[in-house]
Amino acid sequence: MITFDCAGCGKKLRVKEEFVGQAGRCPSCGEKMQIPEHDSDEAPPPGSFDATEEAIVGEECIVDATPVRSAEGLPPKRRRPSVRSLLPEERVTPGRLQKFFRAAFMKAEVDDDGDVKVKSDAGITIWISIERERKLLKYVATYGFKEDATEIDRLSLVNTLNDNVILVRFSVPREDVLLADYYLYYEEGVVPYQIVNTLRHFANITVKAIREYDTDDVIE
Repeated sequence: MITFDCAGCGKKLRVKEEFVGQAGRCPSCGEKMQIPEHDSDEAPPPGSFDATEEAIVGEECIVDATPVRSAEGLPPKRRRPSVRSLLPEERVTPGRLQKFFRAAFMKAEVDDDGDVKVKSDAGITIWISIERERKLLKYVATYGFKEDATEIDRLSLVNTLNDNVILVRFSVPREDVLLADYYLYYEEGVVPYQIVNTLRHFANITVKAIREYDTDDVIE
């Protein structure tokens, strides 16, 4: 096995020697790299790695590896992403965003409006739009209100969510829709890992918040 660090996010990866020299992508940040011939560090002691999975997709080796743990069982310190892993703001496009999410094993497609539609790990669909003038990525998820939900029920839920949930904003653009959104600033560049990880956090926060605060059961 070959052990090396992702140049983008610093995550420790491990692949079979048969993949040496092939192109691969980090499952966490989407950084493209060539599988090296030798370990980047000294070989770790037996049992220091958790289980890993490898798969070949076309000519690229997609590696899914969990972080290496120390002898004490504690996770390693996270390394700061290298400068070359930064995606310049002019290269933030729907096609590249779609590519990052697919590299992270999420179903993603670009719709007719140029928004990226992603099926999150939490089971909900999220749309990401690029607001170029403001250098923002907008993450949006929508939920439907039940037909018998009154205006007081809808507004009460939105106010409760906004009072208790940090980061995510909720609103009622239509009487039958609850909308959640979040903005990620990308001026001067953004790390691909941050784009993917933000979606995961946004989805998890939104789902948990509705489960906790929809006490009147007004969401479908």
